[in-house]
Amino acid sequence: MKILWDKKCPMAKYEILEASINYKWKENYLKKMIHILIDKGAIKAVGKIQVVKNYARLYVPTILEDEYNISQYPIHSVTVVAGLVGGIYAEADEGEKEKLIMELEKIVENLKEREKED
Repeated sequence: MKILWDKKCPMAKYEILEASINYKWKENYLKKMIHILIDKGAIKAVGKIQVVKNYARLYVPTILEDEYNISQYPIHSVTVVAGLVGGIYAEADEGEKEKLIMELEKIVENLKEREKED
């Protein structure tokens, strides 16, 4: 997932394998991992590209990295979340404060757009 998030564009299995040199994954392991991520709805195929005489599927994540990270910490209290954000804001310098506000505004806009789609 990290590789797909960092690349920010559709990737074929062979590209993911090439980009994963730090992980030392075997091709069969990556193939299985891709199928698991598809089954969980974490990634999806968005097209194909021709590679020599064959075609390779292109994959993209269906969840943002920040959304995934937040989902790993099941905090369901608005008060707790507000306290965390307030604590981060209080410790940040002016540039970080602006960035935090911009990121929060993006999250709110994305949530509003999703509500309209549903």
